[in-house]
Amino acid sequence: MTTITPSLFPSEAPSSISSSDSPSRSQPPSVSLPPSDSPSLSQPLSVSLSPSETCVWIEIAVDYDSYPGESSWELQRVDINGDTHLVESYYAVDGDTSNTVPMCLQEGEYEFTIYDSCGDGICCGYYGEGHYNVT
Repeated sequence: MTTITPSLFPSEAPSSISSSDSPSRSQPPSVSLPPSDSPSLSQPLSVSLSPSETCVWIEIAVDYDSYPGESSWELQRVDINGDTHLVESYYAVDGDTSNTVPMCLQEGEYEFTIYDSCGDGICCGYYGEGHYNVT
């Protein structure tokens, strides 16, 4: 499990999140997994806030392989009972090359899952060089 504990700006939404933001706006650590041939891959995330923060900004960025129409992802919040609740999802269409979604999350446990409907993963070789990053 990865714990994200950045000191971030509580309520203003940036137009984009990048490493060139001012030094007072530190970014959470990058959470990425190695390429996989698995048709889906889940990554648990834990978001912790300081008393002055109302949410933590994260960014989900996906670069698709040569068959983007096979790809989708979802972010779910995991409640104290272990039940999941959809926060955000995206279904790529043919012609998509990438997709980046910034969002502000409340404190809690989250699960990011990326899917490939064909079952060959989003990476490597003949199928293209897809990857994703949650930061």
